[in-house]
Amino acid sequence: MTAPITALYASLLALLILALIIPIIKERRGLKVGIGDGGHRSLQQAVRAHGNATEFIPTFLILLFLFEINGGSNVFLHIAGAGFVLVRISHAIGLHKSIGVTIWRMLGVIGTILIMLILVVANLLRFFSVI
Repeated sequence: MTAPITALYASLLALLILALIIPIIKERRGLKVGIGDGGHRSLQQAVRAHGNATEFIPTFLILLFLFEINGGSNVFLHIAGAGFVLVRISHAIGLHKSIGVTIWRMLGVIGTILIMLILVVANLLRFFSVI
């Protein structure tokens, strides 16, 4: 059993998670905060951008992996994977710019939910031998 497509998107999303750590480190060093956020909005924002990614990415990767090992379409897997990477980058940009509503954050949230929902349905359809 191999899952090279999931491995590709897991690696790209891991790079995103690592990139989201950089602002946290910079803020902690600059504000001299060892743990927590010290009540600093900028550090809270950086921590949430990272935290939000780590909350959604694992479930997405599980869904992608299951679809791949159960014989799902490679084209579908790449569309879902690339789309998810793009919407997660969009969300990170939006949250980095503002804690309020931004078009980037909105696209990230809506895209994340839609892609994950589509993968859920695709996995269920494969289970019931519809696709």
